[in-house]
Parts: sequence; C-alpha cells; structure tokens
Amino acid sequence: VSLVTGLAGTGSDPPPTPQRASLLAEMNRREVSNPNEVLASGNTSMVLVRAYLRPGIQVGDRFDVEVRVPSRSDTTSIRDGWLLSTRLTELAVLGEQIREGHLMGIAEGPVLVDPAADPEKDPALATRGRILGGGVALKPRPLGLVLGTQHQTARTSQQISAAINHRLFTFVNGRKQGVATPKTGEFIDIVIHERYKDNIGRYMQLLRNIAVEESPTTLQARL
Repeated sequence: VSLVTGLAGTGSDPPPTPQRASLLAEMNRREVSNPNEVLASGNTSMVLVRAYLRPGIQVGDRFDVEVRVPSRSDTTSIRDGWLLSTRLTELAVLGEQIREGHLMGIAEGPVLVDPAADPEKDPALATRGRILGGGVALKPRPLGLVLGTQHQTARTSQQISAAINHRLFTFVNGRKQGVATPKTGEFIDIVIHERYKDNIGRYMQLLRNIAVEESPTTLQARL
C-alpha cells in the first residue's frame, strides 16, 4: 500500500479501511506531517503496488511495478502521478489476517497510464498503471536444478555440475568460476550467466540440454 502524488485533482481521500491504516502507519514511520490532510488532498491517491520478481533476479536488479487504485476508491485517474518510495514485502493470509513477510524490494517513480484510457469511458484503465524499471530488488531469487528421483546421487550431481561448468563459467571477485555447484545429491545451485540474465527460460533450456560424459564419437554424431 502506498501513495501517488502530483495528480491534477483526480485523487481522493481513501475510506477507513485496513489499507488506509497501513498507509497511515507507514507515513507516521517516515514522520510525514499531517498525514490525514495529505490523504484528503485531491492531488494524492492511495494505491496498491505489486510486482513479480523473476527467477534468478539478483540484488540491485530492476523490475517493473504494477500500480492500481483500490476498488472502493473515488480516484478517477492516476495519470502523471508519482509513486512515493514504497517497501515491497511478501504478503500472505494467515489466521484470517494479512501478514507481512520478507522485504523484497523498493519501488518509486512516475506512473505510466495507457495513453488511450479515458476516465469517463473506461475508468478502470485510468486508475491502473505501471512504473517501468521502478523497482529495485533487495533479495535474490536463487536458481537451481533438481535431479529426478531415479538420478539423485552425489556422483550424478557432481557429473552434471562438471559438464555444465565445462560449457559455462562466470567471474566472481576476479576469479573464474563455474556456474554450477552441487549442493546435495538432489540439488545443484546455478549462478546466472551474464549473457542470459534477461532470458532465464533460454538459460534453463540450455542447461537441461548439456550432454553429460559424452564421448568424442557421440559428440561428433550429435553435432
């Protein structure tokens, strides 16, 4: 839950909900003066912010952020608005209450609304937008390979890792290092190769098709 500012009178005072209470608590934590007056302004609007952190994302990587107005809001448009700095955490419903998890990222920036959205003809589109690259990851999402049940042995895990490292490597603190590290007989930890950081699907496809213990004859036949 966050606040969009800089609106041209298209904002609204949010109704008394748990979301408003959460926003007020955040504003008090940041020592905002007269938070209720700020919320009552037509130039601000309470919004809901969410984002998808792709598999393999690293600390400091940027991602797109989705912004939308709550369903009970009187806000008519968030065009040209600016999302204030927002903490993004995991949320889950436990014991009929919404609980916060780990802090995963920070988001801030200008809200991009569909240029064709008309607040009168299609109010839903005018109260929904994105911040391109507006989020910064604070925690990584690890990537790895899980061996099938029939292949879960330490030897197999090491063989697969060796085959991957023969093909792909990266540099850590100036030292050449393979991207695969066998953790157990079941799981292999994978470091994202710089060339594939924006195409994880292709990266995993490549890893899954690397041949293990291939003889020169077999390699020639495959090529």
